[in-house]
Parts: sequence; structure tokens; C-alpha cells
Amino acid sequence: MAEQQTYLIAGLGNPGPIYARTRHNVGFMCLERLAARHNLRFDTRRLKAEIARGTIDGHSVMLAKPQTYMNDSGISIAEILHWYKIPQPNLLVIYDELDLPAGLLRLRERGSGGGHNGVKSIIAHLGQDFNRLRVGIGRPSTSGPTRDYVLNNFTRQEAPIIAEAIDLAAEAAEVWLRDGIIVAMNRYNGGISDNPPVKSDKPPNKPDKPAKQELPPSYWEHWIWSSVVLMVPISFIIAELLMYTLLAICLHDAWKRGFGWVAFIVAGSAFGVLLEYADILTNKGYTYGNFMVMVGPVPICIGIGWGVIMYSVRLFTDSLGLPIWTRPFLDALLAVNIDLSMDVVAYRLGMWKWDWSGTGRSPLNSDWFGIPWANFYGWMMVVLTFSSLVRWLEGIGQRRSWGNRWQIAAPFVTLILAEPLLLLGITWPSWAANALSGIIKPSNTWWLITWTLGLICLIVAAYGLRHRQPVAHPPLPTWIVPLFAHTYFPLWLFLGGFWLQDGWLVVAAATNALLCLAIHLGGVRLSRRALA
Repeated sequence: MAEQQTYLIAGLGNPGPIYARTRHNVGFMCLERLAARHNLRFDTRRLKAEIARGTIDGHSVMLAKPQTYMNDSGISIAEILHWYKIPQPNLLVIYDELDLPAGLLRLRERGSGGGHNGVKSIIAHLGQDFNRLRVGIGRPSTSGPTRDYVLNNFTRQEAPIIAEAIDLAAEAAEVWLRDGIIVAMNRYNGGISDNPPVKSDKPPNKPDKPAKQELPPSYWEHWIWSSVVLMVPISFIIAELLMYTLLAICLHDAWKRGFGWVAFIVAGSAFGVLLEYADILTNKGYTYGNFMVMVGPVPICIGIGWGVIMYSVRLFTDSLGLPIWTRPFLDALLAVNIDLSMDVVAYRLGMWKWDWSGTGRSPLNSDWFGIPWANFYGWMMVVLTFSSLVRWLEGIGQRRSWGNRWQIAAPFVTLILAEPLLLLGITWPSWAANALSGIIKPSNTWWLITWTLGLICLIVAAYGLRHRQPVAHPPLPTWIVPLFAHTYFPLWLFLGGFWLQDGWLVVAAATNALLCLAIHLGGVRLSRRALA
């Protein structure tokens, strides 16, 4: 008895929640709809792809979503065909097509890439002879980079049309499996109105189709029960709960030190929420994803993150006994070390999204793996401003013997005064970037400004370390907070498959973690030597 042949249906798209609903990911959406119709799950990750295996109408089928980014889709598909010994005629590739009006389908047995980089990559590895199903997304009605158009989400008007086309594409794939490419071409090479649902003689063995008014849920959205019950991805929930745990640890430590330290954490967290809220409303350069507890567009846990990070780095620099005026500069460096590892992963998980549309630049490769340099400049300025101001106000209270009440009030006075000061500190580089736009690219201007500030912080911190007088061992929060940042988020580099997108992400995360570990171990060594 001959061995049953396996069929491969590959959908093209870009990995990660950032791209989950974009026009360029129609191929992924069609595979997700097809998998849902036959109770298949993308529970295997190998050969640079997410894979679902099962049977459809009696045929052994593999559904594959390459995780190599669109331009290298052919690498993964070629490896799957070779590894599983699948004949090339048993391959169907589903992808988006700019040259077809939204909702139209076209099946072909062979052809050129037609300007689609994913198809060009497949042709480079397999040649032109493979079955393909194109789903029309239409061309933009206004002039602008095509890249921005395909990497943006469907409009409300397009969504029901595309949802119906995705249903029909899933049916077309079933017909291709059952009856071959010619029958599928004759039946589906037209508009939605020309493609009536195919009635099979076989009894139904699949659940009712989802409502056509909505795009199919992505794998990330139904990966675990949390997204169904709370509509929040599991990665968000764990991060949020861990952030509340860090807050409890820091508050317990602060309680033992005095109410002034508790006030520092509370004011720092409130400062974070207020500044994020103001920045989103005025700048609108980024937005946050859907967390469990939010104040308007800002997740509470983000503000808490500001508070606990500033608290932990302050404890560390205080324990080293640096000159008081140099401590905020080391605070800023330690905080940005944490941010460099957290933001790139949180960004890819969809916890926050930066709007790169209209820039003509890659959303995941520009600046620091898709994070604008201005973001890190702003973070250093936040820590410098808040840390410097609160220490200055506390110093005034100590010199004038204002007592504990002023130590409690100082962080909240800082909260009020820091907002306008920080606004000024962040606004002038924007003016400079605009003024120099005719001479230097804005991205290069922000790179120069950010690295200049970082270098200043490094020089001042180095001076402070040369004149240190350690007074205590670095306490527990100085270890726990960076441990969370340098383990939880890099873990998602692998769980989310982001390491397949860019291997330098792993190198950067490991380097940041080792640098943080070296600094903290050095702090312990210095304190032991001084306190022995």
C-alpha cells in the first residue's frame, strides 16, 4: 500500500503581534482560518516556521507560517519541503496581492514574483513552478510608500470584505486539496460575488465558521484561555503580575527605611503614569496594548515600572556612596540598561507600538531594533530629572532640619516640578532635530543627541565612582528589579520566536544582562572591601 502523501499549505506574512492585522499578513490570516475550520493548532515551531499538522478531507496536511520575515520566506518553505520530503506540486502558497482589488482571489500554477518579496524569495529557492493563491488587498488610494500601505492594518470598510475573502480562500485551499488546482482556479478566480460557497457531498465534520464581520483571530490572541476571558495576551498578564510583585517587594523594603522612601516609589509611579498620559495625548507617536488595569491609554503597571526602576537604581548608587551630585547620572545609565533589554521585546509582543508610518523606515530594524533613539534619550532625561530634583529637595530639608514630613513631601513636590523641567529637556532636542533636518537626517540627529547624553552620564558616573565611599551592601531590590527585566523579557525572545527574526537581538539582550551583572557584582565587591 502506497504511503499517503503530505500537502503543504504555506501562508506568507511577518511574525509577531505588531504585524498580525496588517495587509501583508493576509496569508497568515487565511491559514489561521483554515486551521480553525479543521481544529488544527500551530503547536510546533521548527524549520523557522510555526506549523500545524492534521488531516483535511482525508489528506495529510501541514500548515506553515514562516517566521523569517517576508523577504526570507523561501528559506523556511524550502527547508520544510526538503525535510518532510513533500513533492513541490503538493505546495500551495497563500499571500496578499496589491494588483488585485480587495477581496478578489486568483489561483495560479506558476508565475513570477510580481513585485512580492516573499514570492521572490520562494522562487529563488524553488523556481517558479508552485501553486499560489493570491488574495487581493488593493493599492493605496493616495500616493505614498507601498511599504507603509502593506504594513498597516485594514480599514473598517475593508475588514468585512477581507474577512469574507479569507473565508473563501480557506474554501479554495480545501478544493485544491480535494479536486486539484484546475478545479480551484475555475471556481475561485473571480470576485466574492462570483465565488459561491462550495458544497461538499461529505457530511460536515467541522465547526461553524466565524462571523464574517471580523478578521480571524491570530494565534497570539487565542494561544491561551486568558485572551478569551480577559482579552489580554498571557505575556501581558504575567508581566503585569510580576510588576505588581516587584512593587510589593520594593514597598516592603521602603517601609523599613522610612515613609520618605515609600513616598519616593509612589510619587515615581504617579510621575510615570502622568508623563506617559501627557506624552501619548500630545505626541501620539506610540500607543500601548490592552493590559488588565489601565488609566485611559496608559497601563498602571508601566507607571509602577518607572517607580520601582528609579527606586532600585537609587538604592544601588546610594549604597556605593558616590558624591551626591553624580548619583543621578549613574541612575540614568542603570535605568537605560534595563530599558534597552525590555523595550525591544515588549514592542514585539505588542505591549506598545511605535508609529513608523510615513517614515519609509523599517518598524523593527530602525534605530535600536525598531525603538527610536529618542525613546532612550527621554528615559535618561526622566531618571536624571526626577532623581536629581528629589535629592536636591531632600538635601535642602536635611540642611534646614525640616524633619521627616519634608522627606515625605519632597517626592511629591518633585512630581509637580519635574513635569515642566522634563518637558523642556525633551522639547529642545526636537527643535534641534527639526532645525538640522536639512543637514542631518532626523534619525541621525537623535542618535547623536542620545549617545552624547549617554557619554556625559558615563563620564560623570566614572568620576563619581573614583570618589566613592561605600556605605552599605546593595539591598535586595537592586538585584530583583534588573533580574526581572533581564530574564522575563529575553525569555520571550525564544517563546515568541523573535530570535528567528534577528539573531542580534539575542546578542544585545545577553550583553545588557552581563553588563548589569558585572556592575552589581562590582558594587558588592566594593562594599565588602570598604565595610570589612
